[in-house]
Amino acid sequence: MQTMSTRRTLPPGPKGNLLAGSFPLAARDPLALYTEWSREFGDIFYYRSGFRRIYFLNHPDLVEQLLVTQAQKFKKDWVLRNARWLFGNGLLTAEGAAWKRQRRFSQPMFHRERITSYAETMTAYTQEMMAGWHAGETRSLHKDMQQLSLRIAAKSLFGIDLGDETGKFKQPLNDLTKSISGGRLLLPAFLRFLPLPGLSRLRRVVSQLDRLVFELRRRRKWHERTPGAG
Repeated sequence: MQTMSTRRTLPPGPKGNLLAGSFPLAARDPLALYTEWSREFGDIFYYRSGFRRIYFLNHPDLVEQLLVTQAQKFKKDWVLRNARWLFGNGLLTAEGAAWKRQRRFSQPMFHRERITSYAETMTAYTQEMMAGWHAGETRSLHKDMQQLSLRIAAKSLFGIDLGDETGKFKQPLNDLTKSISGGRLLLPAFLRFLPLPGLSRLRRVVSQLDRLVFELRRRRKWHERTPGAG
């Protein structure tokens, strides 16, 4: 997150390169590096990436101040603002009145009764998945869990059981994960128009996922208009 006011006293943190600072997203294991820094520098630390300062909060009380008690003093960081062309202007990237409007719209999804139904869906789909496992076989947990997550999300958000259709989503999602790795979201948004192979592939993947999600929305509306449809 990026504060609207300038901090005069900086917390501790890694020194990094004199000109470029630190760039943990390019490390072989960024999460391990962040964990190491949090152990070394404590509840709050920062690192410099180029001309920008990135702050990390590790204590729950600090996170509560940032997200709840003093949230009005902060705005979404420049990475998320930069990525609106990719993620849209939804809850993840929206701010202010736009965020509040979308949060109120999504509030019913978090009512106790709805959350209970999500748990029932998760349990049923997990049991169904495990029933297909057999002793002695070798399985890809990544593939199984990805398929399970997609089925749960489609059922919870759109009321649709994807069944064997999860395969349509798996490859685009894998391609998206690869395309945004290595700090590509740190690049200025206007670079998405450049005819570079990586960015062209990313644009194709985003368009493909958009079509799939709109198809789910269309099917949900059809189900709502057709009571008793399977």
